Amino acid sequence: MSLTSAGQQIQNKVQPLFKNKAELLNAVDQLSRSVDWKCKCITLTGNIRDDNGHAQTKELELWFRDPVECVHELIGNLAFNAGMRFTPECLYTSKDGSDRVINEMWTADWWWDMQVS
Repeated sequence: MSLTSAGQQIQNKVQPLFKNKAELLNAVDQLSRSVDWKCKCITLTGNIRDDNGHAQTKELELWFRDPVECVHELIGNLAFNAGMRFTPECLYTSKDGSDRVINEMWTADWWWDMQVS
């Protein structure tokens, strides 16, 4: 089987929710927005020189969201409430506690160590 036919088989079985990128971007645009986008103009200086020996520059727009504001939004969003953990947990597969499960950050020793410090 060729790579192309394998890719086609996967595409036929997956049945994506969106027919094209325009539909996906439209759905993204419909999401609620509580953290505003910010724009900062930056100048990049390259290592290529012009005819006068000056380094070439390019003006760019850097679009971003404040990561601290994004974290506040995520923590405050009730849709994620069930999946959030704020305290460490010990999980075991055995009743006597001999077989510990470490499968997420909050189930490892690091969070317990941070509680003490």
